[in-house]
Amino acid sequence: MKTKYKPYLLFLPLLLLYVFIIIFFKPDEYVGDESRYIMFAHNLLNGYFSPPPPEINLWNGPGYPALIAIPLFFNLPEIIMRLMNALWLYLAVVLSYNTLLYVTNKKSSLVLSLFLSLYYPVYTFLPLILTETFTLFLTALISYIFVKLGRKIHLYPVQYLQLSISLAILVYTKVIFAYVVPVILFIILILYIKNRSPFYKNYMIIFSLTMLFLLPYTYYTYTLTRQVYYWSNAGSLSLYTMSTPYADENGAFMTPIYLVNSPNHKKEADSIINKMTAIPMDQSLKKIALQNIKKHPDKFLKNWIANLGRLFINYPQFNQKLTIKVIIKALPGLIILLLLFISFYIRIKHKIILPESILILCRFFFIYLTFSSLFSAYLRMFFITIPFWLILIGYILNNVTAQVKTGK
Repeated sequence: MKTKYKPYLLFLPLLLLYVFIIIFFKPDEYVGDESRYIMFAHNLLNGYFSPPPPEINLWNGPGYPALIAIPLFFNLPEIIMRLMNALWLYLAVVLSYNTLLYVTNKKSSLVLSLFLSLYYPVYTFLPLILTETFTLFLTALISYIFVKLGRKIHLYPVQYLQLSISLAILVYTKVIFAYVVPVILFIILILYIKNRSPFYKNYMIIFSLTMLFLLPYTYYTYTLTRQVYYWSNAGSLSLYTMSTPYADENGAFMTPIYLVNSPNHKKEADSIINKMTAIPMDQSLKKIALQNIKKHPDKFLKNWIANLGRLFINYPQFNQKLTIKVIIKALPGLIILLLLFISFYIRIKHKIILPESILILCRFFFIYLTFSSLFSAYLRMFFITIPFWLILIGYILNNVTAQVKTGK
C-alpha cells in the first residue's frame, strides 16, 4: 500500500468513534444556532441569502449554509448533515499528522495528532449542525498546504489557487477572518518591501487572490447595507456585551432575550433592541459599547481578562461556578497553553528560526485570536486553531531536540 494512504487507515478507528458519538448523542431537535444555519441554507436554495432591507440578516457568512444546502437540495436525511462532522474531524486529524511529518518525527507527529483527535471539548459539537468541525478541518487544510508549499520559492498557478480558495472558504465560514486577511496582507506587504523575499511575494499573491474571491459577497452586502466591506451585524451585540460596566456581568455573551429582561440594560432594550432593525441596531450598539469602554476602561480590562479565560479554557462564564466538570473541560486548553509557553520560551532561548510559512500562519491565527478576544469569546473560537498550534509546537520541540543531539 502507498505510504500516502497509511494515515487514512491509521486514524480510521477515530472516524468510527466520531460516527458513534454523532449517532448516539444527536439531539432530538435543533440546538442553539442550528436552526439559523438551516434557515440560511434554505435561503440559498431559494436564490438569496439575507432578506431584503430593512429586515436584513447577516448574522453569519454563507460558507457553512452553502455546504449543508447540498444534502438539503437532494432531500437527504438530516443525519447526513451531522455525520459530515465526523468526516471533517477525521480529515483534520489526518491532515495535521501529514503536516507534522514535514516539521517533526513520526513519533511526535502521532502523539500530537492523537492529542487533536482526542480533544474532547470538540466532541460536544460533533452531533450538531454547526460550523466548528468544518472550520477545524479548514484550518488543518490551510496549515497543511502552507507548510507543504512553504518550502518552494516558485509556485504554480494552481498552487496559488489552492491556498487562496481555502482561505476564502474559511472567511465565508467564519466572517471574523474577513478582517484578518487584509491586516495580514498589509503586514506581508511591509515585510516584502523590507527584504524582498520571494516567499513573501508568494504570500502577497495568495492573500491578494483571497481578497479577490471575497469581492462577490462584499458587493452583495453593500447592495443590502450601502456600507463598504460589511460582513456581519453580529459583532455589535457581542462588543456591547463585552463593554458591560456592571459588576455582576463579566463580558460573557448575553442574548437579546437576557438583555430585554435585565434591569441593567432596560434602556438599551427599550430604545434599540425592541425597536430598531438590523443596521440601525448594529450602529447604535457599537456606539454605546465604545462609550462604555471609554467611560469604564478598567471594567473593560477586567472583562477582557475574563474573556481570555473563556477563549482558552471556557471559564469564567456568566454565573458559572468552578466545578470538576468545568476543570475537566478546561484541562486540554491548559495543556496546549503550557506547551505553547514552553515552546515560545525554548524558541527565544535557543534562537530557533521559524520558516516563513509557519511565521505567516502564526501571525494569521494570532491576529484572529486577538480580534476574537475583543468580543465575547467562546472556547470554540480557540480550538478551531489547534491544528496550527500543534504544528508550531512540534516544529520548535523537534528543532531544540536536534540542537541538543548535535551539541549546539
